[in-house]
Amino acid sequence: MRKLSEPVLSTQQWSTPVGVRKLSEPVLSTQQWSTPVGVRKLSEPVLSTQQWSTPVGVRKLPLANLILAAALALPTACTPDFEKVWQVLDLRILAIQADPAEVMLPNRNSTTIPPVQIRALVADPRLSADEVLEWEIWACTPEEKLCDDAARRVQVARRRTTLDRIEATFQLQPDLLQAAISRDQYRGFGGVPIKVQLNVWPKGESQAIRATKRLVYGFDDDTPLLLPAQTATLSGPCRGAPPLCNDGLTCDASAICRKTPNQNPTVTQVEADDKPVPPDWTVTLNTKIMLLPDTPKADAEPYWVFNFEGGTQPLKEYLSYTYFVTSGKLSDANTGGKPSPFVENKKVADISSDWTPQEAGPATIWVVVRDDRGGTGWFSVAATAALAK
Repeated sequence: MRKLSEPVLSTQQWSTPVGVRKLSEPVLSTQQWSTPVGVRKLSEPVLSTQQWSTPVGVRKLPLANLILAAALALPTACTPDFEKVWQVLDLRILAIQADPAEVMLPNRNSTTIPPVQIRALVADPRLSADEVLEWEIWACTPEEKLCDDAARRVQVARRRTTLDRIEATFQLQPDLLQAAISRDQYRGFGGVPIKVQLNVWPKGESQAIRATKRLVYGFDDDTPLLLPAQTATLSGPCRGAPPLCNDGLTCDASAICRKTPNQNPTVTQVEADDKPVPPDWTVTLNTKIMLLPDTPKADAEPYWVFNFEGGTQPLKEYLSYTYFVTSGKLSDANTGGKPSPFVENKKVADISSDWTPQEAGPATIWVVVRDDRGGTGWFSVAATAALAK
């Protein structure tokens, strides 16, 4: 039996539809929302690995009870040899990125909408670099898990390319925007979601593997409520040298402090035992190597959310990291993320993971970084494992 690679678009797990293979990242999101406090959970992924707050009046179960309940809920295994979350042995969708990560529109009736570039990190170590697979991308209203069942959907692209060329330009049309707003519980307050779904057909198979991601579209006409002028000067609300706006805000052409759209985080390099990985990296079998991704501090961005009292609250992103390898063993598949007041997790502050190569030959390592508003980036490293000389 094959190990589920990750929650279907989330760190909270969805049940896998019959006949649909488990996706490598959460359904309902690689995108994570910036959320009005107390309205919609914006500061962490919708249905994600981040934990929801416990409702008032509901008892917090002891960790041991939760572990026991989870163990009892697991399906019976056909074989004890499960594929680990971080093992990439066949076709996997590891991440989907939207660029820009967030689009700000003047208002809900906007008809001129900037395009979004969608690209995917898809891997299959069984294929040669020049082999092509068929894939398609759909965009839809966000009320269902998959675009297959959405009230309205449009096909963005359908092509046959190599795995490193799975990308397409998505141009949101006003009719789909209005359909998404009408199906959003908060009518776009705090941003309206558009879901995109990627289907990729494994070589020689008729059943596609699937992954979805939420794109976020915000509205500038909300920002006077969210972001009143932060500093008044003689020449205007935020004119000056430099313009005076709080962190997470940008002074626009009208001298108004507006919300700064979310940007994708990046991994600039991966260090191995505190040294940059060289271009021709050879590693020794059965030797533990500490992998550490390098991300600019500025990539953990400040931002603002609404609250029920009509005010605003400043927050800052937490970056989380997911590791994948084609061979060998990892100590941790997931590091970083938001600290929990209930469970101590040393891998929140320590974002490294130890890799132990166990098979001679080539190996690929991927590190995917996500913020808690839907931004995504990744970095790959190639290595060759060999016996000690």
